[in-house]
Amino acid sequence: RKQKKKNKIEEEKDMQLGSWSESKDALVVQVCFKDVINRYANLERVLGEVAIPVSKLIENGEISGWFQVLEAGTTRVIRGSEDPGDEMPQVYIRLNWKAPEVKISDAEREASIVAAEELVRTAAIASIKKVGWIGSSINTINSVRGVGDSIQSVQNIIGKVADTLETIRNLINFTHPQKSTLILMILIFLSLLLMIIPTRVLVLLGVTGQYVATGVTELSKSRAVSNKEHDAKSETSPKSSPFAIWMANAMKSIPTDEDLRRAFFWESRRVAVQEANKVATRKRVRRLERLWKAHWYSQVELRVASKGSSSNTTTKSWHWKCSFAVIHGRRLLLWESESDFDEGHPPLQRIFLSGHAGIASLSPLEIRDLTGVELPLVVTIFGRGSIGQEKITLLLPSSEAKEGLEDAVISASLKKE
Repeated sequence: RKQKKKNKIEEEKDMQLGSWSESKDALVVQVCFKDVINRYANLERVLGEVAIPVSKLIENGEISGWFQVLEAGTTRVIRGSEDPGDEMPQVYIRLNWKAPEVKISDAEREASIVAAEELVRTAAIASIKKVGWIGSSINTINSVRGVGDSIQSVQNIIGKVADTLETIRNLINFTHPQKSTLILMILIFLSLLLMIIPTRVLVLLGVTGQYVATGVTELSKSRAVSNKEHDAKSETSPKSSPFAIWMANAMKSIPTDEDLRRAFFWESRRVAVQEANKVATRKRVRRLERLWKAHWYSQVELRVASKGSSSNTTTKSWHWKCSFAVIHGRRLLLWESESDFDEGHPPLQRIFLSGHAGIASLSPLEIRDLTGVELPLVVTIFGRGSIGQEKITLLLPSSEAKEGLEDAVISASLKKE
């Protein structure tokens, strides 16, 4: 019994959580193949690993730099170099460590122990069986995710190929007339060139030029690696030719069928909205002139008081609000918009131009608040409203509309009952 009790105490000590600095674990960064074939089951898809000890990360607080990618399962850590001539695969890693400040409860400790045991058990099963498709639950989920990524990659590749074919077809059928004309002229020039110069001579010149360019490039690289002296030009990647960049941009600017469909869709919507507005305007004009027999109508801006305005005279306590005004008989009617008038909504404000009514002049305070552009287009009208005598200030869109409003208000106010 004493021996069993002693073994139980030792097992409990082994299962207790230790400090972070005493950890013998490591953070493993895996570098996997990008191709589709190695992502499927029973195939080696890991190129290599970089293992960073947790104790070293906690001791330094931060680890950054280039590390060599070693074989899977390694425990060594080899720093890489920034020398472009180094042929060993490397990966740049930057890790930061910050200890948790919140006190951990006993339940959280137990949950952490259970999670650690499950991860160790799953890793052991995966390393023994080396099964990537059926394996443990975690490996199964990772395999499903890998298949999803592979399908997405294949779909993206097929989409790019289809876009390229559609671009070439649209380049030939004069979807973009300027670029199609340029391609036609280039083809005519090449056909004439092939008629004059034999094909074998052109092929010989092309192959010789490519051979010379490749030889010069490889020679410069070998000299740079042997001397290990690289200037700024040799460190940077070779720049593409301006003609190649121009051709790539020209091909990308050619629309695909999806681009044309979207463009035609929004263009048709814009044209449909314009036609609907024209039809609505014609109906409104016929309704006002034939049915209402309105003396004047126009889109105006009404001066209204701002909500929560203060008594400070240095700032404006009002703003302009878009409205639709109509003079019908001896009444000035105001709607919030033209659509409200078309839909038959009641007017928001009525002013009767009878009795004591007409056009008033602006006060000095009102003139001070107006700009030089607004002042010539402002009209103040007073008359009898729903709550008594009222005065409104309107901003007209043009001087012709202002003159028409003044004439209609004067004629309505002077009309005899």
